[in-house]
Amino acid sequence: MNDQLIQSAREYIKELFLGNSDGHDLNHSLRVYANAMTIAETEPSCDIETVALAALLHDADRLDAMGAIEMAAPRHAFLEEFMERFEEEIGIGRRPQG
Repeated sequence: MNDQLIQSAREYIKELFLGNSDGHDLNHSLRVYANAMTIAETEPSCDIETVALAALLHDADRLDAMGAIEMAAPRHAFLEEFMERFEEEIGIGRRPQG
């Protein structure tokens, strides 16, 4: 694996997400990277470098792609509904938002 290339990708996303804390920030990308690497290391035929770069850069164009908001809306609605039903099922009710 080209460690310099991976380090360059890490530096790129660090700069790209500077000041961003909307959940798709540097920490999110680093968590995705760590999880992807854990999985990739268990797959003998896996191209570790490709997985590493894909994980690190998976949100790198998000800041430039306004269509992401439209893509995320149905997913967000699904998660909201799921959480509401789940909380009702376990008897804790819906948490106040805001």
